[in-house]
Amino acid sequence: MSLGSVVGIEARRKGLVGVEQWAELRREHFVRGVSIKELTRRTGLSRNTIRAALRSPAPPRYERASTGSKLDPFKSEIHRLLSEDAAMPGQRIRELIAPLGFDGGKTIVDDYLRDVRPLFATPRTYQRTVYRPGEICQFDLWQPRAEVSVGHGKQYFGRGPTDCRTYLEPDLVIVVLAGGYTAAERTLFEAGKWHEVRQTRMSWQDSMEVRFIDTIERLTQRTVKAFLSANRQDTELTIELFVLERDAPAA
Repeated sequence: MSLGSVVGIEARRKGLVGVEQWAELRREHFVRGVSIKELTRRTGLSRNTIRAALRSPAPPRYERASTGSKLDPFKSEIHRLLSEDAAMPGQRIRELIAPLGFDGGKTIVDDYLRDVRPLFATPRTYQRTVYRPGEICQFDLWQPRAEVSVGHGKQYFGRGPTDCRTYLEPDLVIVVLAGGYTAAERTLFEAGKWHEVRQTRMSWQDSMEVRFIDTIERLTQRTVKAFLSANRQDTELTIELFVLERDAPAA
């Protein structure tokens, strides 16, 4: 008796239908019109097994029962270790569970840690906020009531800075601008023409001096004594410095 015959007999005993037999049953019944009773007589399968095969839209598929994982007996200990230190390295965890009888490899532990570690990690209480260039300006010591000079870059130059910090001292207003260079300027940088970009920026800043000063004087209600401006291409930083007239002493 061949191995195929043995498998077929065992399948019939268990009421199982193979892929070829499933196709044959459907062909005999739906194409040739053979009744379920006759199919039962020919194959030795029960009527319920044949009916199930005829109703099934897809061929039977073998699925191996889950045998569990080597790690299953040690998962509670892993959970305890992670509850004490959610960032504990996988190597250290393997060292601690090895005396308990674990003899598995690195991959099985690392794969499991990748799934469960986030459950023990402390939830983040912050999030990263991203703004479009020129959309917002941060003020550390001073909250203005109107637009400050950072807005002029976008309005009059076509692109504003990507970050801005403004510092207020008793007689100084310091505005530090990061980024804001245009695609054309970056192209000139790559070509080594940084000097031309710097000259263009300085000319633009000189042209904007009156607008800058008017803005600061309106916001501070103080007179600007001097305006200084500098930019550095390699770090993409621009600094606008406004020196304010000292307040008159109280009478």
